[in-house]
Amino acid sequence: MDNSSRHERLANRIALILLQLFKDGAVSRCELASRFKVTERTIYRDLNRLGEFVTCSKAGVYRISMQNEAEHKLPSLESLSEKTGLSELLPLSGESSLRNILTAIEYKRIKILPLPPETLDSEQQKNIFSSLDKAIKESLVCIIHYKGKVRTLHPYRLMNLKGVWYLAATDAELMIKAFRLSAIEWLDVKKSTFTPDSDIHDYLDSEDDAWFSMNKMEVMVEVLPGITRYFERRNILPQQKIISKTPDGKLIVSTRIAHRDQLFSTLRFWLPNVRIVSPRAEANAFAAQLSQYISHLAQENDLVTDNVSQDNA
Repeated sequence: MDNSSRHERLANRIALILLQLFKDGAVSRCELASRFKVTERTIYRDLNRLGEFVTCSKAGVYRISMQNEAEHKLPSLESLSEKTGLSELLPLSGESSLRNILTAIEYKRIKILPLPPETLDSEQQKNIFSSLDKAIKESLVCIIHYKGKVRTLHPYRLMNLKGVWYLAATDAELMIKAFRLSAIEWLDVKKSTFTPDSDIHDYLDSEDDAWFSMNKMEVMVEVLPGITRYFERRNILPQQKIISKTPDGKLIVSTRIAHRDQLFSTLRFWLPNVRIVSPRAEANAFAAQLSQYISHLAQENDLVTDNVSQDNA
């Protein structure tokens, strides 16, 4: 085979891979092999040519190394919109359309009411935020005082979840956890570094709640027709996916949770229009919790009734 042809194909593959990396933020070795009709080993060698510019997860997903993030380069409006979730909120996309929408917001033709945020008002909180951003960028080990304990952490990301700022970091056991920024009493950023785990970055890309866990349980929930519109227009449950809709209008939705309390508190709000379908253990646990609450409420009501009767006697 002609060497020049082989080199042209190699250069073309790498150029297209780089374009996808900059556009999507990540590429899959398996998907690239299928796209270019070559082996995964060939793609592995192609990506190895990029050296420290990319990092690879155990699942074969490559992303741009954070150490190679461009200095003093502002992201495009389209990229910023996608990464902040604005793209899902706004009806239009594209750089020009986004500029028009921002202009309309500035001149009060459009109004967006976000969730009431937890503000970081004090100078200490602002300094902690800035220091953590630097520590994440440079992969620096951090020590914090949090809820009465000193903890050594590997910081991965600052995340605003439902209006509250959290630090996503691994602890001494390398378990990913969420630490509320306003509860960090002090921060010491060390000079020692750590090697980020690409699998954790992949996990955080899909996380939408502060209950962190890389081993989540899937729960199936039935939603009655009277409230399905709320579940169809936005995600009510963590990592919610609509599985099916029955002819009589019921929804079956899946949710992935780290702990049952993460789900039960939300389901109570929507009673009696929701129920857990599976796993059966979680359905039973939810029913038992409700029975316990009703029993406790009945005892409290009886006590109030007895006191009123005594007062009237």
